[in-house]
This record gives sequence, structure tokens and C-alpha cells, in this order.
Amino acid sequence: MKDAFVVWTLVFLTVCGIAAWCFSTDKPVHFFTGASAPDVKDVKKFNKAVGKLWLLYALVLELLGLPLVLGGHKWLSFIIIILGTVFSSIVLAAAYTEIESRHRK
Repeated sequence: MKDAFVVWTLVFLTVCGIAAWCFSTDKPVHFFTGASAPDVKDVKKFNKAVGKLWLLYALVLELLGLPLVLGGHKWLSFIIIILGTVFSSIVLAAAYTEIESRHRK
């Protein structure tokens, strides 16, 4: 199970990379694959908000992966991880929609 946590941490680092890209770019970032970036009032504030969102999502994912290291009931760990990931992904999309609506021109 510790090997699975290492892979899980690689996903965490990838999402942190997405957050870093959001913080550093001068163009409005896009969220959904294939979608164009929205037309926003203040690009820096928008990108910062989206970067914070991705960073928070990465931290939640890393916390959801802790049952892989802690052991215990494997089936319960997988249920927590799967349901937590689905729920946090839905919250991520809803939060982005809210951020976009606040920053849109």
C-alpha cells in the first residue's frame, strides 16, 4: 500500500504543478480540457484564485491518500479514497464555476 501512496503523491505533485502554472502565467487560465479561457476583468486575481483552488484540491487529495499509508481495512480505505475524490472533484468544478462568474467581464 505504500507504493500506492507514492503514486498518489506523484498525482499530488502534478496538481501542485498546475497550481504553480496558474500563479505564474500572465494569460487567463482555462480549467476544462478543450475549453478556452474566459474573458476576465483582472487576470492576475483570477489566476491567483484558480491557483489557490488547485492547491487546495491537491492538499485534499493528499489527505485522502493517507489511508494508503496508515493501513487498516483496505476496503474501507478504498471507499474513503474513491468517495472523497469524487466529492472533492465535484466541489472543485463548482468552485471554479463560482470563481469564473465573479471574475468574468
